[in-house]
Formats: sequence, C-alpha cells, structure tokens
Amino acid sequence: MKNNARYDEPVRPTGISLCRALARLIALITATTLLAAVAAPPGQSRGTKLKPGDIIYVDSGDGPDGGFVLKVDPVTRKTSVIGSGGHLQLPYGVVIDTNKQIIVSDSGRLIGVNPENGNQSVIADLAQAGWGQPFQIALDSRGFII
Repeated sequence: MKNNARYDEPVRPTGISLCRALARLIALITATTLLAAVAAPPGQSRGTKLKPGDIIYVDSGDGPDGGFVLKVDPVTRKTSVIGSGGHLQLPYGVVIDTNKQIIVSDSGRLIGVNPENGNQSVIADLAQAGWGQPFQIALDSRGFII
C-alpha cells in the first residue's frame, strides 16, 4: 500500500476505512515530529499551554541529544516542543495526571514535565530500586500511575 499522506493534508475519515485514516494520522505525526526535532535545539525546554484535544507524545530522539515531549494541535496541526534533553534520555510512554502535569516513563525512571515551562523533575528512579525499565505508563480510574 502506497502512503500518500502529506503533513499539510487533512485527515478525513469520512469515506475511508478507520485503518487508512489512522495510517494517515500516523504519517502526519511522523512528518511533524521530524520537523519539530530539527527545530528544537538539544537540551532546550520550551513549554506550551495545553488545551483539550491536544495530542501529547514522546519521541526517543537520539542518544547524545536525548528525547522530546511534543504536542500536536489537532486543528492547526502545529507541533510544539514541550520539553527536550535534560532528564529525557529515551522516553517511551506518557500520561497527563490529574494535576495536568505530564509524566513520562524514561529509562527506568518517571520524569515529571511541567507543560507550561518544560521544567523536568525525576519523580521515581525505578532502575535504582531494581524494578527494571517500564516502557509504558497509564493512570487508573483514581489517577494513580500504574
């Protein structure tokens, strides 16, 4: 199957299969991620205001420069760098907690990222405790990290 998705082309699920719509959305996000990664200098955090419907995701980046936490506005398709470098080495999973703070699973640690200024803090170092390196993260119905 040829992928014809372009970053400036809207994803319209009407009249196409859900799988095809998702494939186009993934292609859109991938293209936007590459543009954002080039635009964000390593180690620099920027921050942004979160709005309902924003898409938050992580990109593992590369070893020397670390990873990224990114936001996509689903209406404008604009990508913003929320945080990069610093404690973010190889981020894998991301959630937004009940306090609207971003929590990232990264190399056996849980990293808190303030979405408005990009400041990072280590919430827990699971590797030091001998618990391994979780790749995903989720919240239960009460807002606790699982």
